[in-house]
Amino acid sequence: MYLKEGDSENARKDYSRALELSGNDYALYLSVYENLSGAGFVEEAEELIAKALELEGDSAEDYRERGHVYLIRKEYDNARKELDQAIKMGDTKALLYLAQVYDAQDDGKKAKSLYESYLEKNGSDTDTMVALGEMQMEAGKYKRALELFQQAMEAGSLENDKSLRRNEIICYENLHDFANAKEKMASYVKDFPEDEEAQRENTFLQTR
Repeated sequence: MYLKEGDSENARKDYSRALELSGNDYALYLSVYENLSGAGFVEEAEELIAKALELEGDSAEDYRERGHVYLIRKEYDNARKELDQAIKMGDTKALLYLAQVYDAQDDGKKAKSLYESYLEKNGSDTDTMVALGEMQMEAGKYKRALELFQQAMEAGSLENDKSLRRNEIICYENLHDFANAKEKMASYVKDFPEDEEAQRENTFLQTR
């Protein structure tokens, strides 16, 4: 409530007290960080998220979440150390964060390998399917990208529905499957008439 009123001082005090009482609740630290940074209080958010690194703990989850915090802070070397330890201890979710570390450092090959490894162990993660699909599309591997986008849609990824459907059409076009591209585009422009670029592309596809 304080945050919505723009009272960052009292919001920060209450957040700090909540964190003191939470123990090793990394999720709460991350939630506080997102709330403050989302409201424009970036400095306050950075100050509080840094305190998460002071938490003690040697479980796989502790290593993974410290790695996640380092990832957010763009301290990639420290992130890798923590996440590598979590993975050694059998934490599969750490694979996703480690993939994001390599992604942030433009090591697409390593990131792709880790994303794929994560998907093998956590096949229903739609965000990872989308990220890997976009990487495959950028690499020109449209058949594999199409499979991943369709898997994500089948899993009910409503949050990414518009971009997923648009990427699906791009894949069909690059695979020269204009029949499916035409069909999918007609449905897309009906649901998203505000997309002027898609409207123009739809006109082009009707001639194919």
